[in-house]
Amino acid sequence: MPTTSTQLVLNWLKRSITVHGGFGSAAFYQPLKGWSAPYPETTGYIIETLWDYYHLSGDEMLKRQAITCTDWLCNIQREDGSWNGGVNGSLPPIVFDTGMILFGLARSFSEAGDERYLGALRLAAAWLLRLLDDDGCWRKASFRQGFSPSYYSRAIWAIAQAKDWLDDEKAVAGQLRQALAFYAKRIRADHTVTGWGFEPTGPAFTHTIAYTLRGFLEASALLTEGNLLEPMEGAARQLMRSFEKKGRLAGSYDENWQGDFSYTCLTGNAQLSAFFARLSMFTQNEIYLQFARRLFGTIAHLPCRLPHPGLRGAVAGPRPLWGKYHPWQFPNWAAKFYLDAAKETGSL
Repeated sequence: MPTTSTQLVLNWLKRSITVHGGFGSAAFYQPLKGWSAPYPETTGYIIETLWDYYHLSGDEMLKRQAITCTDWLCNIQREDGSWNGGVNGSLPPIVFDTGMILFGLARSFSEAGDERYLGALRLAAAWLLRLLDDDGCWRKASFRQGFSPSYYSRAIWAIAQAKDWLDDEKAVAGQLRQALAFYAKRIRADHTVTGWGFEPTGPAFTHTIAYTLRGFLEASALLTEGNLLEPMEGAARQLMRSFEKKGRLAGSYDENWQGDFSYTCLTGNAQLSAFFARLSMFTQNEIYLQFARRLFGTIAHLPCRLPHPGLRGAVAGPRPLWGKYHPWQFPNWAAKFYLDAAKETGSL
């Protein structure tokens, strides 16, 4: 059963969906402005968390919300298989956003067996695979025009975890291996990754660093490409060293592991905690699980306790609140990754 802190976060996540009648999760809560519009991308991967905690707690509301959110995503899917990007679908289709929705579709199909979910999944995967260039790079439909970020490794993972339900599974796996190899070439000798942020140059938030590393880890396992385990351990050791020096992780790092310690990206800490727990499972090295729990311990007590429905149980973007990552916002994905980290580290 969830702990008090975890239950607070779970209740907040449920409210982020309830405010939209069950059809999508509000991207964030912002003091003075209130709840935002729903966010298709993050709703997609939040669905997985709803199912996880439904099975952990038996809370039927979580099951209902997982289904209504999946139905909503099916209803707003474009004819070509993609979804509009951004909060409330305010942007043209984006590879990453559509990829993240695959996680929710795959999970809801496996749980509920609704053929409509499978149809939407196949249509979305076909769109993503059509956009892959021959060398394995996604160059079209990106968040920053002309920039193909390395955190697309997570989109590769999204398709890989659904490949058994796609036509011509062998061909799909071949395309995904080529894509994984393309982005893996960006892993540097010091185990940073070129292009792992939202921008082509400059520091990357730990949020996108975690997207990148976890994507490489999970996709390589699903595609039986074991050669990425060693560089993922290398990146893990660099993060552990950084933590030991300062007693915490930076909010962002550049490609030389120079960190900005003026703030913490709470989302990134949660994601990296789950990454370390999974790395421990793949390597059978208990040190990584110990660090995962230690890292989660730095954020476990931070869900908001104020008795306001938009704030109670919310997880902030940065610490302090005015830090560089989503200042003064409480994102739904911060709550999702907090809950995932609690589960992966056995901190329920």
